[in-house]
Amino acid sequence: MIGLVGLGRMGGAMLGRLRDQGQDVAAFDQDAGLRARAGGVPGLADCAAPVVILSLPHEAAVEAVLAGLLPAIPKGGVVVDTSTIAPG
Repeated sequence: MIGLVGLGRMGGAMLGRLRDQGQDVAAFDQDAGLRARAGGVPGLADCAAPVVILSLPHEAAVEAVLAGLLPAIPKGGVVVDTSTIAPG
């Protein structure tokens, strides 16, 4: 299972590629329309997985998602942030 948060242009494309490769992906976006079109999960916590990919629009979104998601990610899990934001 892979968690993917952010289903905009880049995140949506990653979701398609992962599913094309047969990966089981729990996808979430705060936009209910994007989430529904992608067959996403109902809540952010449903994306807690051993590997979580973030593709978010700004630093505040990354911080908010991590605050809600990190406690639920299994010990030893990996978060990959592909957001186009400042490295800091």
